[in-house]
Amino acid sequence: LGSELKGSTCVELGSGSQALPGLAAASLGASRVVLSDSGDDIIKLLQQNVKKNKKATGKCVVEAADHYWGSDVSELGGPFDWILVAEFCYINDAMGPLVESMKGLCHEGTRCLMSYGRNNRSEEVFMALAKQSFEVR
Repeated sequence: LGSELKGSTCVELGSGSQALPGLAAASLGASRVVLSDSGDDIIKLLQQNVKKNKKATGKCVVEAADHYWGSDVSELGGPFDWILVAEFCYINDAMGPLVESMKGLCHEGTRCLMSYGRNNRSEEVFMALAKQSFEVR
């Protein structure tokens, strides 16, 4: 995966304060990574985390951005080569807005890398919505 990320642009949706997938992409050679979540407190924590990980992320431009799923994605500066989402299947009503944000951040070759525990009913809701707009593997 590292070679595929080299020089790419990535956005992590719902980064939380840790932003592990986005920071990992930056450390593997992405050229630009936007870490997104919603709320001033989370954004401040993300910004601190970006600063603390600068040595690991190297020349990658890493930004923290406030984004509420389903809202205007233009402030994130896409489209992106990769969309990263981790641990997101918790609230059924959030799955539609998540897919809307994803659709707005894609170009024809965008890949979405997602991870989540398989013990939640929101997975079914997400998959049904995602299959309407994306090739799901």
